[in-house]
Amino acid sequence: MKKLIKYAGCWHYQDCRFPSVDQAVCNCPDNLKPNKIIFCDADGVLNNKATFKEQLTSFPLCPILIARLKRIIEATGAKVVLSSTWRLSEQGRAEIEKHIEVYDITISLPSPADRGLEIDIWVEDHPEVTKYAIIDDDFDFYASQPLFQTEFDTGLTEEIADKVILHLNS
Repeated sequence: MKKLIKYAGCWHYQDCRFPSVDQAVCNCPDNLKPNKIIFCDADGVLNNKATFKEQLTSFPLCPILIARLKRIIEATGAKVVLSSTWRLSEQGRAEIEKHIEVYDITISLPSPADRGLEIDIWVEDHPEVTKYAIIDDDFDFYASQPLFQTEFDTGLTEEIADKVILHLNS
């Protein structure tokens, strides 16, 4: 199995060749580039109100909610791009990566945060993406973006997971 490395803000197979550091071009076969993406938040998606009461850690995750995200990934073949503020913390990213493979993270714009724009920029930079879904308990997104909104009290529900699967597979 080829090793994946991150270079120039994108994941590549180890044997990709780049003409220069300033002009990185991935020569990975197109079938290795994901065309379905899940932009995933952590708080209110992969954990909920009860998780914070049960786990006294900085980055609590609920195994049941993680399993729901994994079900979406398996049913759709989508890759996860972390859009959560956890992406800004090495410890936060590491905690999530213990449970799911994170393909990439979105950029972080200066305050005030606009995750809708951060996601638009990421999608624009990845023309191979044909379908994406945003799973988040917040609402700082554009009306044109496919947001599957969770609630902090419950996190990712079975119903929302089913809707994401239908969307990504349509």
